[in-house]
Amino acid sequence: MGHEYARMKPREWKRQDVAQRLKNVGVDRDAEKCGKKWDNLMQQFKKVHHFQSLSGGDYFFQLSAKERASEGFNFTMDRVVYDEIEGSTGRNHTINPKNMADTGASGGVRLPSTSNADPESVADGDGGVGREDDNKGSTRGSSQMTGTLAGFGKRKSMRQQTFEALMECMEKHGALMASTMESASKRQCSIQVPQCQELEAEVEVQGKHYAASDEVSKLMCHALLEIAKAIREQ
Repeated sequence: MGHEYARMKPREWKRQDVAQRLKNVGVDRDAEKCGKKWDNLMQQFKKVHHFQSLSGGDYFFQLSAKERASEGFNFTMDRVVYDEIEGSTGRNHTINPKNMADTGASGGVRLPSTSNADPESVADGDGGVGREDDNKGSTRGSSQMTGTLAGFGKRKSMRQQTFEALMECMEKHGALMASTMESASKRQCSIQVPQCQELEAEVEVQGKHYAASDEVSKLMCHALLEIAKAIREQ
């Protein structure tokens, strides 16, 4: 039962957890948008990883923006985000317990197994030679249950650590996107401000021109009125 429970992580639960973690760091975003953002990020990662495999190195991160566009990349990905996701997923880019290495296991990195532990390999050390068969069976059963529970705790810890690493990747990616948008906005403002200043100067010149024209029109009207008056008096 513990093994089956370790697999249970509905998609909606993931989205809610991501939304809550982002909210804890000051980013208010609903779960649906978090899920779409993560799906897009993983699709981008897979595309970059496939390109890296074909090029045989870190060729993607050496390309300029124009060269990336010519290769069909209509997005940007930070190197830190790529490395974090690649380190978390390994060769298989589907996030699940089967492909997540347990970095907390003693004796080095180990991959979790989908099968239950071998009773012989997890037998309790107290089950020495000379015990009766029923005691051996009891020891094996107890040790197997202990091994299963320990494996569940290990998988849970590994999954939690991996999920936290992925959350950190998303936060870094979000910060990078915000920084990129801010830079683009600043560039746009630096272009538009001089244009606005030129328009203001043009409006001021036109205003003076219209004021002078209005004054001339008034003088002409006054002169015409004087001429009409003189004609009537004759």
